Amino acid sequence: MNGSGRLVMIGLGPGTPGYLTLKAVEEARKADHRVVDAYTSVLLGEGLEKVIGPFERVQRPYLEIPDEWLRAHRGKTVAVLVPGDPMISTTHVTLMLDAKKLDFEVEVIHGISIFDLIGGIGLQSTRFGRIVSLVYPYAGYVATSPLELIAFNLWQDLHTLVLLDLDPSGEGVAEPKPMTPAIAHDVLLQAQGVLRGEVKKKEGDDYHSVKSNVVQRFTEVDITEMKVVLCSDLGGSGQRIEVGVVGDLMYAQPGTIHALVVPSNLHDIELQAWSSHPPIRSQ
Repeated sequence: MNGSGRLVMIGLGPGTPGYLTLKAVEEARKADHRVVDAYTSVLLGEGLEKVIGPFERVQRPYLEIPDEWLRAHRGKTVAVLVPGDPMISTTHVTLMLDAKKLDFEVEVIHGISIFDLIGGIGLQSTRFGRIVSLVYPYAGYVATSPLELIAFNLWQDLHTLVLLDLDPSGEGVAEPKPMTPAIAHDVLLQAQGVLRGEVKKKEGDDYHSVKSNVVQRFTEVDITEMKVVLCSDLGGSGQRIEVGVVGDLMYAQPGTIHALVVPSNLHDIELQAWSSHPPIRSQ
């Protein structure tokens, strides 16, 4: 071991221990101290502790301000275990950089992420635009940027992966509470309402950029009729991929954790793949 210690960032995949790589299991077992990012811990399946050994669940602030606990483990190996892939979140990228500043050796063991799992839908991976995070309204604020990004992706004929929020507190300290399809439905409609009001306020101003015009047109569409793929518990034994429109989300059968995909124009093979999935089921 070189430097002050060793930080191993390990991707756990979609949850069940069966998705762990041999390298991930080996490195986790060897670690002197193991912590799991509690923000996405709802993905953890049964039996992980039996496979890798005991671990501590920690909240996001613990990972965002790591200097104290990294110094406390000088000369040792610390494993940070993250459902999915550890390098998807900027929190973990920052942790890696902070550890290197303290002269820790850093190794990343990648895991299967949502970006791999949505391949099961059958849409071309090269046709996805910017990823969107749909967040809970917080303190009366409804974010409109997710809807703006969806609109701009559609204008470019690109699909959109929409990650649903896990933290209604907005602070990364509460127990994860995955957004349900029904809440996602309501947040999308609320966001469109807010965006429509913002566009009206800007009428008469210099509001003629390409993106602004795209967003303005998007406020006029009925998004309840917008096509959507509902992905529930991907990688788990009860995973579901269902297709429909945003309006179907209001009554969709919930799972544990969800993501949405808003497709653009579907090419021939993509259309066949879309048609192979069942419709969104009601509760």
